[in-house]
Amino acid sequence: MTGSFVHLHVHTEYSVLDGAARVPDLVAECARLGMPAVAITDHGVLHGAHEFHRAAVAAGITPVVGLEAFVAPTSGVEVDRAGAHLTLWARDARGLRNLLALSSAGVGRLPRVDVEVVAAHSAGVMGTTGCASGEVASLLRAGREREALDVAALWRDVFGADDFFVELVDHGVPGERVVRDGLLRVAAKLGAPVVVTNDVHHVRASDAAVQDALLSLGSGKTVRDPSRFRLGGSGHHLRSAEEMYALDSSDAWQEGCRRTLAVAERVDPAGMFARGGPGPSVVDDVVAWAAGSGVLVGEGLEVDERRREDVLRHLGERWGWDRVARVGAFARIRGSARLPHPDLEGLVRDVGVDPVAVVVAGEALVERVPLWTRPGDGALVTQFDREACEALGFSVVDLVGSAEVALVADLLRNVVLNGKPAVDLGGVPRASWLGHLAECYPAEHLAAVVTAEPASAAGAGVLPPDVNLSRRDFTAVGSDVRYGLGAVRFVADEVVDAIVRAREERGRFADFFDFLRKVDLGVCDRKAVEALVKAGAFDSLGHPRKGLHLVHGRAFDAVVAASLAEEGGQLGLFGGEEFDVVVPDESWTQDERLTAEREVLSF
Repeated sequence: MTGSFVHLHVHTEYSVLDGAARVPDLVAECARLGMPAVAITDHGVLHGAHEFHRAAVAAGITPVVGLEAFVAPTSGVEVDRAGAHLTLWARDARGLRNLLALSSAGVGRLPRVDVEVVAAHSAGVMGTTGCASGEVASLLRAGREREALDVAALWRDVFGADDFFVELVDHGVPGERVVRDGLLRVAAKLGAPVVVTNDVHHVRASDAAVQDALLSLGSGKTVRDPSRFRLGGSGHHLRSAEEMYALDSSDAWQEGCRRTLAVAERVDPAGMFARGGPGPSVVDDVVAWAAGSGVLVGEGLEVDERRREDVLRHLGERWGWDRVARVGAFARIRGSARLPHPDLEGLVRDVGVDPVAVVVAGEALVERVPLWTRPGDGALVTQFDREACEALGFSVVDLVGSAEVALVADLLRNVVLNGKPAVDLGGVPRASWLGHLAECYPAEHLAAVVTAEPASAAGAGVLPPDVNLSRRDFTAVGSDVRYGLGAVRFVADEVVDAIVRAREERGRFADFFDFLRKVDLGVCDRKAVEALVKAGAFDSLGHPRKGLHLVHGRAFDAVVAASLAEEGGQLGLFGGEEFDVVVPDESWTQDERLTAEREVLSF
């Protein structure tokens, strides 16, 4: 008589573009089949663990939270390029915390761990020799049984004899029987119990075509392409207990099927995803910090979009970098006539980052939520989405980088730079941030608008850039607006800084040659000088643009040469001698001037 069976090796849609099992469907099918428990073992991640745990408990099914880890092989055997597969299950809340740590290790969304890392986080965790892509099975396929035994013994020592199993599978793949016989010999020599699993990637047998189409989508190839990757063998669905027992009549297989129940019975899911206490009051903290840091905060937590990273940096420094993270988000497959199968719609196709949500905890996040580290900037991101984070009691806030708040911040700064009293926003009705301010400070408002979008300066009566008067951004000058140097093409921020610093420290520029003498030409290069000439930034110094354009390169080189000579102790330009570059009294035609301006100005 066939007994019950528990599936302990299951890939859901969170094994992205590989598993096609939706969590609600998985749990519902287990309930229909009368299975008392089921596991989730996605590739290296725990994205769906909270959703799975909640759904299984609600259905009266024991949730076995696990993952299929990628482990650096110890023997040098050729395995999956991400690492050897190792099946892991959390036995209790402590084991779950260790799985959270293992899944959060490394950089990227599919972290790779090694034996030492797993050993350090093995308490409360059960493990197996892994599936066909595990190191033990790979060694057996290569005829290296002695090494396979050594690797299996190593993992038995890591997990302990009571929490280590030899994993058997049967999908009708050529050579599978030889490997299984080798696994049985390894189990006998180690005295290790065997457990049978099924490499589940979709819920029902009829879903095989959906899962196959998902693999083709992930590989970027068509379903008909014979060279594309596909799962080997058959039966990658949630087989019934009868199907599992019928695969092999041997005593070892039958015992391995029955042992799935014993494994599940060892799992205590209580407290695995207990709701935590309230986190810090993030909104109040940010508002208080912003008040003393020059960061404008709008309604809720809308901040100047240019200062959002500053706010995140403050939160990390204030509460601890291990307690602050961006929140993960899942992109799903959209319906399209080009989809290889219509039932793919809605499955997870990618894992990303919520554009605004930030979570702040009163403890290290990895104690209660799995994380991944974004390559590039090293930012921590939760593997759970916003809904799961909030269900766990975390403080999740929307930290919005707002262009409108940035505009108001620039307007307020322009008011002060224009010699007017600073605006007290406490006296401005919240519902009209911006309209009221624009009405009272039209020039300051226009300067802020064209700073955000320089092209809008066309036809706005904006004064040309001026090396003696302009700042980086557009600024209000009385009732007028002056073009910002930073909006001139080929003039980088460091060039603007060098110009402003030179005129503040060494005085206003008397003429073009005085400009070249005072500004650091190691920063302000010839390309930037030429752009400033074409933009008319030297007009107020009395030079015609065409004449200046004709000689600017020669003058630049002469000043650089004189500077080098002076550094070498020779008399030169800075020793009192002048040089013979003269600006011709020649002017561009109107068409020539407009052509030059269009090259370097944003309108």
